[in-house]
Amino acid sequence: MLTHPTLAQLEELGLSGMAKAFADLLASGDAAGLTLTEGLGLLLDRETSERRDKRLKARLKYANLRHQAVVEDVDYKHPRKLDRAVFQNLIAGDWIGAHDNLIISGKTGLGKSWLACALGHKACRDNRSVLYQRAPKLFGDLALARGDGRHARLLKALSRVDVLILDDFGLGPLDAPARQDLLEIVEERYGRRSTIITSQPPVDAWHDLIGEPTYADAILDRIVHNAHRIELDGETIRKKPRAGRKEGVRFMPLPKRRTPQPIQHRPVLAAPKAKPCGRRGAPALTAAARAPLQKGRAGMKKRFPAEPRNWTFACPSTQLCLSLTALAKED
Repeated sequence: MLTHPTLAQLEELGLSGMAKAFADLLASGDAAGLTLTEGLGLLLDRETSERRDKRLKARLKYANLRHQAVVEDVDYKHPRKLDRAVFQNLIAGDWIGAHDNLIISGKTGLGKSWLACALGHKACRDNRSVLYQRAPKLFGDLALARGDGRHARLLKALSRVDVLILDDFGLGPLDAPARQDLLEIVEERYGRRSTIITSQPPVDAWHDLIGEPTYADAILDRIVHNAHRIELDGETIRKKPRAGRKEGVRFMPLPKRRTPQPIQHRPVLAAPKAKPCGRRGAPALTAAARAPLQKGRAGMKKRFPAEPRNWTFACPSTQLCLSLTALAKED
């Protein structure tokens, strides 16, 4: 069987994962040792993994999550009243299959948005569609969409996603168009899809924030009736970052600034007294001082035979620069 037509046919059928696995098997030479069942299973595993990665990448791109958060990095040690057992049940995703809602409330800096994005990332990994929206920006976009004819299309897109994340809900009172849009969203999603809402004000204050009692009753009845609640309270995470791994952020601690130390100069040793020998003021060398210089001179002769023999050495023990010119002439 020709290998090139097989690879071309796999690419034409859209089986890029199987084509890559088939090419790797041919390059490694292990294809001959595999049975038909083993080889086909290996190709199918590669194709399944390739498609799963592409699907997850596309879902995460569409979700547009604010934080790159994963449920494995949730910090349960920080004192903010986050129950591990409750959150682990939410990670399992059964509440999404039952089309329930989730409300995460608490003051700023406790990681509400981060936890919501972590659950959204887990839903994308479970092959569910997710969309992240900040509530103030969403209501502004819907108000602009009323004028250019995109309003109905946006509401339809919001009603189709499996998990809709409304972040920073309740930062201010809602006007009449925002109340109407919120009612349309929760009405279309009630009993069909799941919604995650994060809010600084508690749920008891939402009725006053929505404003109109009729709209408030209708909206809260569709949100709170089948909602799981996480009420956070404690010290803000942004105020005191931990020295190790912070929730959602892996970083290295900054090095401590070193205080510059003054330079300590070593005392210069006094040069030993030597008698002048009459050759341009060069000091007379003793036998003990002459031996290492002659040894160094011999090494320099071997390395640089063509260079003139007029070198100057610095002796660290005596801090003197001794000329070898006189020694060279004595040869």
